Amino acid sequence: MSLYKMNSFPGWYRCVKFDDELNVEAVYDMPVTRHVNCPCFQGNKSTCRHRTMVGIFEATHRVNTGWFLDFDKNEWKRPLEREFLDEPNLTFKVAND
Repeated sequence: MSLYKMNSFPGWYRCVKFDDELNVEAVYDMPVTRHVNCPCFQGNKSTCRHRTMVGIFEATHRVNTGWFLDFDKNEWKRPLEREFLDEPNLTFKVAND
């Protein structure tokens, strides 16, 4: 399973890909103009999953919200929740929708 999160910055979108343990696998920075290639290996084609995800995140108002998208399953995962344990370490988990 790969999860994706979308953030926006002035003139840019950042799509971050995470593995099952929420380690960052890849970061794709794309200009707001979607006609520009994505830096992924499919980015030279007319579209790629990352440019498609921009529209999905925008349509559901989940850009800059922390929500994760499992693109292959078309499922959303809630933003990270903080879970405090007895020890002073702070851990995180993904909450299911």
